[in-house]
Amino acid sequence: MAHNSANCVIIPTYMQEQFIKSYLVAGSVAILGCLGLVLTLLYSSPVSTGVVALFYALVFITIFASVVVVEIFARRKFAPGNFDKLLKSAVRQSFFLAVLVVSLLYLQAENLLLWWVGLTIVLFFMCLDIVCSI
Repeated sequence: MAHNSANCVIIPTYMQEQFIKSYLVAGSVAILGCLGLVLTLLYSSPVSTGVVALFYALVFITIFASVVVVEIFARRKFAPGNFDKLLKSAVRQSFFLAVLVVSLLYLQAENLLLWWVGLTIVLFFMCLDIVCSI
């Protein structure tokens, strides 16, 4: 058992190991996704070379993994609790946010994004997250 003096909470060591493993995996995926996205943008034009699907996949992976890393850290630091619930919630919200951003980027690329369309999609994902968290 480890003692966290900041919150005066006793955290079992298996939870710390699980936190470190998930944090390292998500961080590694975020770094690789960001590196792939930067290399794709530097060395090719996604629209002209036909790697649009790769571009959107890299955007999705980068956003998903980065938000998981930030959310796990923030939730563990400011709202300690059951790590399994924390991880499940972080992955769900990161997935929804990544899908939201990619869908908005795609609509913008096709000149179909209007303010009310974007607002409708954001509200849809907010409602979906609320329903999934119940």
